[in-house]
Amino acid sequence: MTSTPQAGSVAGLHRTPRAMLPMRSFPELRLLAGQGVEGDRYATGQGYLTQKLLGLGVTDQRHVTFFEEEALQMVFNEHGIALTMEDHRRNVTTRGISMPSLVGKHFRVGEATLFGFATTPCKHIEEMLGQRLVPIMMKSPGLNARIVVPGVIRVGDVIEALA
Repeated sequence: MTSTPQAGSVAGLHRTPRAMLPMRSFPELRLLAGQGVEGDRYATGQGYLTQKLLGLGVTDQRHVTFFEEEALQMVFNEHGIALTMEDHRRNVTTRGISMPSLVGKHFRVGEATLFGFATTPCKHIEEMLGQRLVPIMMKSPGLNARIVVPGVIRVGDVIEALA
């Protein structure tokens, strides 16, 4: 018996040119190999953790970041905190697919192929929103991904694990 790979979709796309600025929504994003999301803070070296990671000699695998729309609903249902898709500060808001199911796997979104890595919530979200969120978001922290095949991704694109 073979199992069918899980699939979901892109609910929202976001980027910001540097750390401390609000995220903005876009209908599509261009993913650049070895860099990240075109025009986003981590692709241009303006991210919150960029200098800290470089100082530690750590190669950043956060080319693209993901967060589940279902996690936003969980935060509201369990804690009464309403977060928008831009508030979580990740590039891609997903729907219908578990981010932990993509850790250590290749997956496709639109024209791009990515490889998923586990992540933890960043304390920067607390600084930006003025609420204690990291412990709450540990249940569903999202996903970091390295771009394997570059391309354009769009709202509504299917997200599917590759066999």
